[in-house]
Amino acid sequence: MTAVTDARTALGDLVLTARSLALRLEDAEAVQWQAAPRQRPRDDTTERSKGAPPNDPTSATVLDDARLVLRAAVRRGERALGAAIDATAAAEREVDRALDAWQGIDPAPAAAA
Repeated sequence: MTAVTDARTALGDLVLTARSLALRLEDAEAVQWQAAPRQRPRDDTTERSKGAPPNDPTSATVLDDARLVLRAAVRRGERALGAAIDATAAAEREVDRALDAWQGIDPAPAAAA
């Protein structure tokens, strides 16, 4: 974990990192449901398999290992962005409460549910 000594520098780093992740997620989200591009045997060559079961592109896409790894990474990235937002908001509330206490301001009463 990086030590944070300057709030402005930390904010800049957080914004740049979150923006970079968000842009990568956009790219990944656009292709996460597609099989990874690969060299495939051509139908007009001897590379094709003789007597193999018929091609099933839906199953091939669903079970594509690279696609599954990408999908898992997208989900983790989305959760990481959400966790960063939650953690930053919680830290802000904690600092606000500490500043209020330091200034002698009584905490706000809890809202009725």
